[in-house]
Amino acid sequence: MNDMRITKQTSNYETIETLLTRLENFTDCDVQRLSDNEIIITCHANKTVAICDWLANTEHCRTGGIIAEETDSEWELCYVLYSMEHNSLFNIIVRQSLDNTSFESVSVPVHAFDWHEREIEDVFELDFKGHPRLGDFVLHDEQWIEGLSPMRRQFISAAALEEQNERDWKPRRILVAPGAFVMPVGPVFSGISSPVNYLIETVGEEVIRSYPRLFYNYKGIEKVFEQKSIDEGLLLSERFAQSTAISHGVTYCNAIEKIFGVSIPDRALILRGFLAELERIRHHTGVITEIIESTALGIAASEVSIAEEELLRLTAKLTGHRYGINMICPGGMRRDISDQPVKQASNEVNDITESLMDLQIALSHSSSFLDRLEQVGKLNKSDISTYGLVGPIARASGISSDLRKGLPYGIYSEYGIQEQILFEGDNYARLRVLFDEIAESNSLCATFANAISKYSITRIELPQVAIQESALGWVEAPQGANFFFVRIDSDNKIVRTRIMPPAFANWHGLHKATEGFAFQDFPICLSTLGLSVGENDR
Repeated sequence: MNDMRITKQTSNYETIETLLTRLENFTDCDVQRLSDNEIIITCHANKTVAICDWLANTEHCRTGGIIAEETDSEWELCYVLYSMEHNSLFNIIVRQSLDNTSFESVSVPVHAFDWHEREIEDVFELDFKGHPRLGDFVLHDEQWIEGLSPMRRQFISAAALEEQNERDWKPRRILVAPGAFVMPVGPVFSGISSPVNYLIETVGEEVIRSYPRLFYNYKGIEKVFEQKSIDEGLLLSERFAQSTAISHGVTYCNAIEKIFGVSIPDRALILRGFLAELERIRHHTGVITEIIESTALGIAASEVSIAEEELLRLTAKLTGHRYGINMICPGGMRRDISDQPVKQASNEVNDITESLMDLQIALSHSSSFLDRLEQVGKLNKSDISTYGLVGPIARASGISSDLRKGLPYGIYSEYGIQEQILFEGDNYARLRVLFDEIAESNSLCATFANAISKYSITRIELPQVAIQESALGWVEAPQGANFFFVRIDSDNKIVRTRIMPPAFANWHGLHKATEGFAFQDFPICLSTLGLSVGENDR
């Protein structure tokens, strides 16, 4: 196995400085550099739409999400965009008084912010003028009372939940034609599947419109974070979507470590990277299992399912938990993993990867399998940009979106990665990207295992006093870009946490991958997207 070439990744200063100069041309706009790759743009409310429009549609920045905060005296909204070309992240901040709860909608020129505005409208009761469809999103109309606003400061859960809504709800119909009907799938499924209601409109075999109704298990995790200690916040971060616990734990820790201004030891960086790549391989293996199952290739699906179980057991052997919980902490690692087990795990991962690559070759020669995937579920570059899709979904449609490369963090600031990009955008392209990323992650695991013996320290203690009140952390999770915003008070208690996971971004584009294709293709298209309900319903 060849070691990765060490490539220090930094911002393109010449182009980013030119971009910042252009930003300063906007009136009522203050531009500040927070770090080498993070810029804060504070603007007047009437400039927000123009700046976000320019960054997204002229400079081709990708959308991370919207952070809403209620302070003692004002509302603060932060629109997060990032540029893969400039290796930079932009925070566009707008503030206005608490009695003014109306903001201009950014979702018209930048549709990727659509769901973010709908979520904030539901949980904060803020209005976004010009948004075409608000309401009945996170808080379902038939269950929750109007004006509940669970994320506002005055919200009292015990009192609010005493009053339940009993209104009837019916799906919004789009298709009006002879023989047209809505096929509801879910929200209740057998086994361990989380609840989601797929509403599929059709006049026969072709899917004319599909729409997922999510948040049946809305957890209110961001509210639960409030007034928790930093350690308690880590427990929540790792547990609201356990199958990607390592990614969420590292994202949270990245934000906390920025707040306290600490750089964690190299050995901890390597161990975090190794566990993150092991999680990526296991996650992708699980998605591949679902894809193969959706095409009724039982024996092949069983082979991949066995590989997934082997990876779960390997994670448990290394960390004591099948999903790697309780290993990561602010400042590094909660406990060390000695060199030999890491190297042995790398060898086992390599063996599993080789078996998966053999299976990929076999699948590529199955005409019946390829017939179900090729030219089906297509997403083009415009779809990816318009709906803000991330991760393997974006890379299968020719869009560079890997934060390990675009906004390098942790060990990836020193070790370069080879981003896996295809251009067909169909079900088969997404499957191939998953296999390609497994091979890349396997190579990274070998690199990290070979380098780990050079270092010994795995943790440093956080200082008692923070150097800043808030920070944004990010990682490239298995499904794509994952962002955590954390704000603490003077007692180091959490005041606000905002979680912007890849699942929330990717559910937004489900309909584009399923509409216009046969009804029987729906489960195959769904499986290639690798969507998580639990991660979305945070």
